[in-house]
Parts: sequence; structure tokens; C-alpha cells
Amino acid sequence: MTTDIKSIEKRTAQSWFEDGIWELGAGGLSAWIALYFLFLALAPAKSAFRFVFDVGFLPWFLLAGWVLPKIVRWLKQNLTYRRTGFVSYCRPEKKARTRKALISGIMAGLVSFGFAFLLTHRPVNFDPVPIVSGLVFTLVLILMSFRTGAWRLILVAAAAAASGTMISIGGWASHFNLAAFYGLVAVALFVSGGVTLALYLRRNPIQSGEAE
Repeated sequence: MTTDIKSIEKRTAQSWFEDGIWELGAGGLSAWIALYFLFLALAPAKSAFRFVFDVGFLPWFLLAGWVLPKIVRWLKQNLTYRRTGFVSYCRPEKKARTRKALISGIMAGLVSFGFAFLLTHRPVNFDPVPIVSGLVFTLVLILMSFRTGAWRLILVAAAAAASGTMISIGGWASHFNLAAFYGLVAVALFVSGGVTLALYLRRNPIQSGEAE
């Protein structure tokens, strides 16, 4: 019984990621955070506008945390559930799982080595914040890809790692670097989610007799 419950929980988590809507929501959050850092970078020093954004990150973040889940639920209800209801997850063949696990392990090793090398051999104007942010995103996305079977998240993880590395080496001005990083991560998530959703809708058309 315990094994059955764990299997059901895992399949439920996997089915949640099958349509790409999660990535669209995460991309929206990344874009919202990028917008915050952009406004913070553009705000004149010692201005009231700057003060509001200096102390306003938590309300800004909580607003996104309130709105975005509602949008994700609406998309799920109107695009996913009306087509397939509960989506069962087809477990990949053992060879495919092994190959993807090997690729993920190699990538994680290379990313970790690259981050460690750059942190110990810093170029001129090197800013560690974006590259550390990229490392966090990379590790989280790789772990999620193993848990959910959404192996496309590994590509998003690679984009996050590359973005953090390039921005750190580029030595961008304060706050502009994080705005650029989160903006690039948002683009990667939007592309991944948009392509996945388009393929999902094509594979699962609304049954005849149902209105769009």
C-alpha cells in the first residue's frame, strides 16, 4: 500500500509538468523579478522611487505569488483538464532513463567544475552574484527533472548556468546584472513552456462535440 501511494504521488507530480504550464508560471515569476531589479537599477540614487524599491521586494514578490498561481490554475482548468482530466505519466524505458541520467550527471559535474573554476580564478570585474544564482537555478532544475521526468528542464538549467556565467564575467553594473539574469531565465522558461504546451495541445485535442 505504501508503495502504491508513493507511486501515485510521483505520477501526480509528473503529470503536473507534462503540459509546460508550470514553466510559463515560473517564467512569469522570473520576468517579474527581472522587472523589479530593472526598476531598482534605473531609480535615481537617494530618490523616493529608489527607497520604495529598496524596501519593497517582499510585497513585490508576494504580489506575484498571489497572482501567478491563479493564472496557472486557470490555464490548467481551461487547457489541460478539459482535454485529458487526470494525465497519467508514461514511464520511459530503462535505457532512456539511464541515458538521460548519465547526461544529467555529466552536465551537473561540468557546471559545478565551471562554477568552482570561475570562483577561484576571477576575471577582472567579475561579479559572483549572477553565477551563484545560476548555480542555484541549475541544481534545482536538474533535481526537478529527475523527480518529474520533465527532462527538458535540463536545457533550461543549462541556459541558467550559461546566463549566470556570461553576466558574471561581463561585469555589468549593480542590479542590471540580476535584471539581465532573471530576464534570460524567464525567456528560457517561456520558450520551454510554450513549445511544450503547443505540443501537448496538438497531441490532446478537445473531443468532438465539446466547444472551444
